[in-house]
Amino acid sequence: MHRRREMMRALAGIDIGGTLVKSLLVDEEFREISFREFPTPRSGGPEEAFREIEERLIRQADESGATLSGLAVAVPGIVTPGTDRVVECPNLAGWRDFSLSPLLPRLKEALLSVENDANAGAFGEHFCGAARGKESFVYIALGTGVGGGLFLNGRIHRGAFGRAGEVGHIPVSDGPSPCGCGGTGHVESFAGARGILRRAREFYGEDAPGDTEELARRAREGDGTARAIFEEAGASLGRGIAAIVNVVDVSTVVLAGGLAGALDLMEDAIRRQVAHNTFGIDPSLVEILVGENGSRAGCVGAAAIALTELKKRKEGRYGDTDAS
Repeated sequence: MHRRREMMRALAGIDIGGTLVKSLLVDEEFREISFREFPTPRSGGPEEAFREIEERLIRQADESGATLSGLAVAVPGIVTPGTDRVVECPNLAGWRDFSLSPLLPRLKEALLSVENDANAGAFGEHFCGAARGKESFVYIALGTGVGGGLFLNGRIHRGAFGRAGEVGHIPVSDGPSPCGCGGTGHVESFAGARGILRRAREFYGEDAPGDTEELARRAREGDGTARAIFEEAGASLGRGIAAIVNVVDVSTVVLAGGLAGALDLMEDAIRRQVAHNTFGIDPSLVEILVGENGSRAGCVGAAAIALTELKKRKEGRYGDTDAS
């Protein structure tokens, strides 16, 4: 008589980006089991997208010999705190005002958490990254846009409407530079990849680089225009950081996302603006770190949230995600 193979218990962290979905499975000791990534489903709205995501996640778990005890989904938008309700994902057409659990019916036995992607990234950096041991910090994700998360007094701070920490939408200029939210003159208008490449097209015209990596290469090779664009981005980001530091009194900033690799081109401008715009503190005490979880920041953070929430449920204290 054959014995049925015993399945290991796993937690899933799902990060939904504008381009890719990243799926990380870990065991209950937070050891990686498997990682997958695939293009973000774009047709049919969230219903069709999560049908595919659910199918792929189940297949990933089966191929890994795992059964899912919990999962956390990080979405690029606003989540109603303490619920599975997604208010809006501005960069995903049709992703507005829906609950996630009905869209994952085959995973209903797994404990589900839903979180903003920057908040998930912040939690991951505290759990196993650059902010280990930090009770309070601001996390800034520099990608196509600029996302932000606040980690205060040992837990994610979401605010009354789930919008806390949106550094990218702090106004820093009265000019007409467009932001992804529809506004103008925000941090994201200058410090997100979309804004940086827009500025490059304005300066270079047909010779504009196609991506920020090429622009950074030109800057490091001494191209004054490229350096000026990154300095402008750093100055805008520095003003946003100063505003957050003044309001919530944190001393640590974690920069993550693809553009964090260009910190060397922006840091001087960031620090000048932090020094100029903060009040009543020694600006040298504001620590600027680069995140350690790289391109997996969102799914690592989501997996950490899934594990934390599962442990809290076992201890009878399921609720607001914190580090304890």
